Amino acid sequence: MERLGIDRDSIIGVRVAECGFEPFERDDGLHPSTSYDPDPAYDTYLREHGFDAENPWEHWANSGEGENGENLNGWLLVHADKAARIPDEHSETPYMTRRAMRFIEEAQAKGEAWCAHLSYIKPHWPYIVPAPYHDMYGKADIQPAIRSEASVSRRTRFSQPSSRSAIRETSRATKSAKRSSPAIWA
Repeated sequence: MERLGIDRDSIIGVRVAECGFEPFERDDGLHPSTSYDPDPAYDTYLREHGFDAENPWEHWANSGEGENGENLNGWLLVHADKAARIPDEHSETPYMTRRAMRFIEEAQAKGEAWCAHLSYIKPHWPYIVPAPYHDMYGKADIQPAIRSEASVSRRTRFSQPSSRSAIRETSRATKSAKRSSPAIWA
């Protein structure tokens, strides 16, 4: 927008940034301890339900628990086989589903037409999910990808850089891939 001379905080800038949608609630799945969004609605929800921390999403929904009660960072694929500390009913997916249902109920009560775009954070990184999903599938359930030589050779110059990205290389690491793959499919 800067290139077009549009101020992000202007009415036009906000409309362009939201791609024509009027957000009921937005959660991008990023709750870092920075100024990105210092108090997302999901963090408020977690605090209201007893999951208090400076960054409740990071502490509860995006962390596993070690044998001695320590937090295990869910961004690290080595912990993807552990259950998130948050109970399933308070995790991101049911929370956002309830919020979408509320949006529909409110629109119907007002007699308004509605259109919703609901995008779930999981199974995207971080690959840590609450019980019972964290161990619903095991390593034996994940079959290796079968790719023809033709599909590999047809890659374009646009797809090649992504296949060599640091994240992709991390997920290809044998131990990490075996731990994160079952969580992705749960």
